[in-house]
Amino acid sequence: MKLFGFEFGKQEPKTTSDLREDNVHAFHWHRRGLGTNDNSNGLTSFHEQKSGKWIMFGRDNRFPNYLNDLVNSSGLHGAIVNFKKTMISGAGYEVKSIVPLDAVKEVQVKQFTMRPNSYQTLEELMDNLTVDYIVHGTVYLKVYWNSDHTKPIKLERIEPSRIRVGYNKAEPDHPTRYYYCTDWDRQGEYPITEYPAYDTVKKDSIQIYRYTIPNSALIYNTFPSYISAINWIQLDGEISLYQKSNIENSLNPSMAIKFYQRPANDEEKRKIVSGIEKHFKGSHNTGRAMIFFSDDKDTAPDINPIATSALDKQFVQTSDQISRQICYSHGINPTLVGIKTPGSLGGASEIGPSYEVFKKTYVEPAQRDLEQVINKFAKMMVGVTIKLNEAEINYTEL
Repeated sequence: MKLFGFEFGKQEPKTTSDLREDNVHAFHWHRRGLGTNDNSNGLTSFHEQKSGKWIMFGRDNRFPNYLNDLVNSSGLHGAIVNFKKTMISGAGYEVKSIVPLDAVKEVQVKQFTMRPNSYQTLEELMDNLTVDYIVHGTVYLKVYWNSDHTKPIKLERIEPSRIRVGYNKAEPDHPTRYYYCTDWDRQGEYPITEYPAYDTVKKDSIQIYRYTIPNSALIYNTFPSYISAINWIQLDGEISLYQKSNIENSLNPSMAIKFYQRPANDEEKRKIVSGIEKHFKGSHNTGRAMIFFSDDKDTAPDINPIATSALDKQFVQTSDQISRQICYSHGINPTLVGIKTPGSLGGASEIGPSYEVFKKTYVEPAQRDLEQVINKFAKMMVGVTIKLNEAEINYTEL
């Protein structure tokens, strides 16, 4: 049987090439999943797996990429990441020195702050490291040493999705090697480069320094602080895709009109349909009465409303739950990102205390962690320390 040009019912069995094509599509869908080893239970069965010299991170070795995808797919999650970055590093920094700087030292400090590497300023580097810290719970720096290995001369940030931790059975908490690839999905096209871990004693000219927020669930890697809500974050993005697809692909008539007498020909049928659409379709015809004439009841048309789906109401309830779960996992009061809580006072009376709690419990500890990272090298390179400034919100005017 054919409907809209498509054959239904019994069909010929698929050929080997057809089955192979289906597997390709299934593979691409599979890669968009949770990055775990269990598609149904989320992170409950997540584990790190050795693959050659390095540790695979998640299903298909793509968990860091998946974390990056979440920032782009969920509007709320992405907004919170940007808000955190602004609070942590958005106000810039101060250069601190125990002793007054002479002219030579001032030039060296200027060079360090303007070009810690060949393509960005220290402010830009700190912004990048802050995002990595928030999204991945990990930051990586590529450290270049001078010829006699007495001090670093250049620092480059490495995006965490491009690094895999080397296998170290003896001391898994202290990796000695890291492996870099521009795109781990295309290892044949992009080479894998091995780098030694940061060590002030060993004389390697280039080393990889890593800072992680520890998580007892993993040995070689770590999870970001919002890990408890990654299913909610993914759902936030999936709902928008579902709504878009539903609008584009669904058939959504609101009224069914049944005529019990066939038109004499196609032209008469066209006139009937166009007449109904002309007189009753659209917002400008809302409220008009529909009038039909017939010879008797048997030939009179039936007009029946078509029940609409209640998914929109379900999505409203789910969306509210998603928003709160994402905020809670980030340790942030929903009020700070404009989400009102039923029964709360709102405004400055709630935003002020919420911001102070967020600043003490997240922003300040994050600043200390990132200052620890950059000052490990600033002290050796130019003899100063970097202090991130506090970003202020004037919530009394909100």
